[in-house]
Amino acid sequence: MNIKYTQDGFSLIELMISLTLGLLISAAVMQIYLTSVKTSSVQAGGADILEASIFGIQNIEKSVRLSNLGMADTNNPFTPTAGLVMTSDSSLVSTTQTDKSKNNMNGIKMGGTKSSAGAEEITDGYLTRSGNQSTSSVNNAWKAGNSNITGLKGSQLTIQYEAPQNMYDCEGSLVRGPVEIDRDGRLTMIPGQVVIERYFLNEVTQSNKSNYESSIKSYELRCDAGRYIKEDLNTAELAAQEISGKDSTKLVATRNIRDFGDAGEVVIPRVDYFGVLLGVEVVATSPTNTSVSLRYFTPEQYMSFFENCSTGRIFS
Repeated sequence: MNIKYTQDGFSLIELMISLTLGLLISAAVMQIYLTSVKTSSVQAGGADILEASIFGIQNIEKSVRLSNLGMADTNNPFTPTAGLVMTSDSSLVSTTQTDKSKNNMNGIKMGGTKSSAGAEEITDGYLTRSGNQSTSSVNNAWKAGNSNITGLKGSQLTIQYEAPQNMYDCEGSLVRGPVEIDRDGRLTMIPGQVVIERYFLNEVTQSNKSNYESSIKSYELRCDAGRYIKEDLNTAELAAQEISGKDSTKLVATRNIRDFGDAGEVVIPRVDYFGVLLGVEVVATSPTNTSVSLRYFTPEQYMSFFENCSTGRIFS
């Protein structure tokens, strides 16, 4: 009687083939996964760039359109409270200027907080500047060399406007609009708080750089915003204009800028160059003719060419 024995399972060769196929399939799946992750990262990065560019530029445009709202009738460096901020008590158009009160921020100080008034002068580093104009060594202030374009130095744009209603500035702080207060037993409407915003390039710190940026300079477009009241209000009136429960609307002194001069918030990341051009109405006269033309100047050119800037009205 013959007994036949059978054995179920894989032979060694079959097992090796199965393992090899399994490894190949696993490697293919892993490759697909890694490719998908990389593609997703690239798409997310592209979306961030597009979003920052589109919405960042829109936000800047919105603020620029508001500049000079509720402020001076004329926009030039000699006019107090002009919407384009180019001069201050410590930074005049010319060192030989006789009437030192003729500047955009006459009598206004910065450095204020929610609990105290500031006594800092508004220096060059916080004003509209470009090219080879004075560079500040103060942290977060404008530096002329901030640009990745050879031969071009970056600009800084500083603007101000009255808040037409309760709104948020470029840093996301609530700003109070026009409000009625009790003044000597009568309801009086006072204008909104003044928003002052400056747009500038700031170098990205080493700790915030990507690996590919470690050996190069990278910049980001930032906005630093502050708030102040230009009307003369007493302590009770200042308290009355504050929005209850909204700390950012609290101001302890008039003509004193709060929360201005810090690093601000990023508007658009990884920007190589930020330049400012001013649209100026130039009037040319001759014995027989008077012509008006539009010319564009950098802030440096404008302040250099027009020592009497009333002859060149800025309108864009």
